[in-house]
Amino acid sequence: MNAQKVIIQLSSEEKRTFISITDFGIGMPKSEFKKIFTPFTRRKNVNLSQDAGLDLSIVKPAVDVLRVEITVKSTIKN
Repeated sequence: MNAQKVIIQLSSEEKRTFISITDFGIGMPKSEFKKIFTPFTRRKNVNLSQDAGLDLSIVKPAVDVLRVEITVKSTIKN
């Protein structure tokens, strides 16, 4: 698994701009999506990771100020 690889894509459509960020980490269960913006909340499947649980909780205030939408898709890696 190559968790250090990240792909960033930018595209636009009429008055909308899309930024897609893809990483190749272990993935996240859909049951945990509702807590994705809560600081210091670690996913259950990151037991061996040094993750602090801050990832998207840092992004959320900027998303709110800019009044943009963020969506999450995830596939669990075995």
